[in-house]
Amino acid sequence: MNDTEETDSEVTDIDVGFTVMFVAIMLVALAGNILLIQIVWKKPETRTLTSFMFVNMAVADLLTTLLQMPITIFFLLKLTWIRGLAGEITCKCFFYAGFTSITASILCLTIIAVDRFFTVFYPFQSIGWFRKAQIISPIIWIASLAVMAVSVTVVTLDKQGCSYDQDKMIAFFYLLFVVNYLVPLIIISVLYGAIIYKLWSYKEPSTEVGQNGQGEEQKKKQLVRMLVIIVAVFALCWLPINVYQLERAIKGKSSFPNYVIYICFLLSQGNSAINPWLYIGLNRNFRQAAFSCTSENQNSRREKRREEVKLQRRAMERAAEREDSDSFQDKL
Repeated sequence: MNDTEETDSEVTDIDVGFTVMFVAIMLVALAGNILLIQIVWKKPETRTLTSFMFVNMAVADLLTTLLQMPITIFFLLKLTWIRGLAGEITCKCFFYAGFTSITASILCLTIIAVDRFFTVFYPFQSIGWFRKAQIISPIIWIASLAVMAVSVTVVTLDKQGCSYDQDKMIAFFYLLFVVNYLVPLIIISVLYGAIIYKLWSYKEPSTEVGQNGQGEEQKKKQLVRMLVIIVAVFALCWLPINVYQLERAIKGKSSFPNYVIYICFLLSQGNSAINPWLYIGLNRNFRQAAFSCTSENQNSRREKRREEVKLQRRAMERAAEREDSDSFQDKL
């Protein structure tokens, strides 16, 4: 993860600049992912398997935001990791949770691709449990926890802080590249390639039934466009960090200067801030739900403020009545 080659303990202007950028990304990621979860929670019309996968990805992105980004900032500011048993436990747990969230996120993208493939190629065939979010979501997280459990043996606390065991790092970086990047993206690319060929080459007869079918096909095309963009952004954001880690695995060290390494981490972790706004911006139902949630929150705040003003007025009126009553009694 955040294992730059820098040995200088002094914080530079570059470190401070990247720290500010990471803090900004954290705020954007928190706002976007919380809004996405709120949309699916409050708007039943948005609840499909795809939207629930988006929620799982939002949870994974929140974990990245709350765990990985603070660790990156920790390293940028050259802070010292706590020592002893507590340091060892927190070091392993933070990194384990971070790797698990990445795996869960890419698994969600893969599940969405498989679901879209069956929807387009086998629209009348039921795949039962696979389309039930309450079943598939736990499977995603259990599988991610199991696969990334190996990270506990790789991450260690040494004199330099929380870092990798050099003897195990090479195999682990290869594992990350294959499991969290190469194989899923190959599967997703093949499935979406087949879907795009099917949708864009199919022509519906020019009848009333055919026109209705064309409307459905158009909706499918719009959804596929959105998903392809999301996967493409994921691939581009995570490519630099995988190149950096593969070079370290092959050569034992990196030739990248520190600011390039920072950019690699900025792109990979910044994907957690980009994802929710992509979902909301590229999906009309999510956009409408987002505006609705925002307006509802504003109306709720206005109503709350009105109630507070009314209560304040009533309290002032009661206080005035008591003062008038006391003054009348004093006169008597």
